[in-house]
Parts: sequence; structure tokens; C-alpha cells
Amino acid sequence: RIKKVLRNVDKVENHLRQLVEEHEQIYDENNLRDYVDVFLKKMKSERNNPNTTFDEDQLLKIVGELFVAGTETTSTAIRWFCLFMIRHPEVQEKMRNEINDVIGTSRFPSLEDKQNLPYCEAVIHETLRIGTIAPLSVPHGLASDLKFNGFTIPKDALLIPNLYSVFFDEKIFPDPYDFKPERFLDEKGNLKNTDKVLAFSLGRRVCLGEALARMELFLFVTSLIQRFTLEAGDIKNIPSEKGTMGITYAPKDFVLKAVPT
Repeated sequence: RIKKVLRNVDKVENHLRQLVEEHEQIYDENNLRDYVDVFLKKMKSERNNPNTTFDEDQLLKIVGELFVAGTETTSTAIRWFCLFMIRHPEVQEKMRNEINDVIGTSRFPSLEDKQNLPYCEAVIHETLRIGTIAPLSVPHGLASDLKFNGFTIPKDALLIPNLYSVFFDEKIFPDPYDFKPERFLDEKGNLKNTDKVLAFSLGRRVCLGEALARMELFLFVTSLIQRFTLEAGDIKNIPSEKGTMGITYAPKDFVLKAVPT
């Protein structure tokens, strides 16, 4: 599995390298089209600075981070959501009923509606939990020696947090392999235990895009369910909830049919 991940990482890096090379070939400093062009301009201005951090390797890493953090994770979360809605139509119907009761169909959902749609929020949290887009999160390095539970972890050690072990811990989430948005609702229908979904990590190095990603997911999935009923493209071939590991843990390709409500 690790070898497959590394192969996929190589494919992405090769694609990004090709992207940068294409930008270099048609670069015009009087017509800066995007972030890559702006970075290339800075690289050229820092060419004679031996201490510069504006080099091609840095550019590749940054573009890669923008790609993974800005598009891959959010789009993968949406794919997981669509898959779960296909497999759990009763959940989809509850979402639609809540949206219709609170918003109706005369307008699209807005962020102001978020606090009034707890079931929809619970579905998003359950999607992020059981979808586990980044099972091993992002590697972190220790800035100093650390003593933890009787162990000494040395400075510069590489730490890989296992989020999968948290999301599927029966002590935290009973019946962890079942898709149950209700686990995030109390007896009054209010949200609970959402702090246990660490899809964006936690602490000072939490994902900087968490707030934006959560807003995007909320607006997209509520608008989608408000207007469409999601069904399997082939009713005899319901897609599996078993995913595949690449840069992110994503569902296998499946055919989706969106029927206007």
C-alpha cells in the first residue's frame, strides 16, 4: 500500500513539474497569469541571492500543497458524501426534509443557515469521519525532545498521527463502521462530539484551510440535496464503501445519477 502511495505521489510530482516547465516556456513578465508566473518572476529577481528560498524545488512543493489542500481533499470529501447518500437514501431524505423545513426551495442555503441545520452538519461530520480522507494526516517533526507516557521522543523525530485509529475506535464511536450521523446529535437534536472528528488535525499545526473547507462542504452538499436526489447510475451495481489509497483515501470510481427534485 505504501509503495502504491509513493507511485501516486511520483505521478503528481511529474505532472506538477511538467506544469512548471510549460509556464517557464511561455513566461511573460508583463502578463502574469497565475501564482506560478508570480513565483517565477520572484525566482528571476532572486537569481543572484545565495540565500534565497525562491527556487524550483520550493515552487513544486508549494504548488503541490495548493493542489492537495485546495482541491483534492475537498473534492474527495464531496465524492464520499455522494457515495454515502447513494447507499443511505434515508439519510439523504432526512437532510432534504430539514433543508425544506428551514430554507424551503425559493433560495439556496447560506452560511447563516448552518446553525439551523444540525442534521446536515452531523452528516458532514460523519462523512469526514468514516471517509477518513487523510488516515495518517500529515507528518510532523519535533522541535525539541519530548517525554510522553514514559517514552522519550527525540528532537527532529518524524511523527505520523494515525487518525484512522481514532475515527474507528469503538470506545469513541460505537459501531464505527456504520454510517450514523445521529451519533453527533443529542436527544434534543443539537450537535455533540464534533470535536472528536480530527479530519483537519488539531493543535497549532491544524490545517489552515479548515474553516474554508467546512464552509465549502456545507454550501455544496446542502445545495445539492436541496435540488437533487442522488441515486446510483446502475441500480444493480451499488458502489462499495471501500476506498482506495492514493494521495488521499478516496472512493473508487462510481456512476452517479442526480435527479431534480
